[in-house]
Amino acid sequence: MNRDPLLEPLRRLLNRQIERSTPARNQVQALQDRTLAIRLRNTVLTLYLTVTDGQLELSRSYDTDPDVILDTTPLGLAELARGTLSDGRIDMTGDPVIARHFQELLQHTHPDWEEELSRLVGDVAAHQVGNLFRSVLAFGQRAADSMSRNTAEYIQEESRDVPARSEIEGFGEGVSSISEKVETLARRIDKLMSKSP
Repeated sequence: MNRDPLLEPLRRLLNRQIERSTPARNQVQALQDRTLAIRLRNTVLTLYLTVTDGQLELSRSYDTDPDVILDTTPLGLAELARGTLSDGRIDMTGDPVIARHFQELLQHTHPDWEEELSRLVGDVAAHQVGNLFRSVLAFGQRAADSMSRNTAEYIQEESRDVPARSEIEGFGEGVSSISEKVETLARRIDKLMSKSP
């Protein structure tokens, strides 16, 4: 099999993780000769993951139809890799049982990036890079949360494109009140209609 040189480091890393994990090895056995395609929306990129002879093979091309196709955005792929996928970021077609096996396999092959980096630069440098990366991620999460809150507040309070929660609740109470009054009126009309000759 001709292996893609761009994907080879990732393939070796994932297979090393499979060797370290008994649940991952069990999933590989269940997925023998099965293929998962991950398509990135709005790009020409598709990644194929195939289990062959107890190994996970990666490629950017595949000759037949895969068993499962995941269609996602690059952000969805990043969330999938972290195991924090949001609703609506991914569409799946194909065999759901095989998709579940691949999901479990990928969960068990999640590498410890700091440990992998320590192989290249040593423990101390890898730990420092890991701390820096965690700090950047934490800052990014705080910034995204703040932006989300500020945007929601602007849309509700400043631009008035979306009503505030209190306005929605007030509207709901008003609708309920009118509904009760209409029902009371309908009962009165029915009563009057039954009395007339």
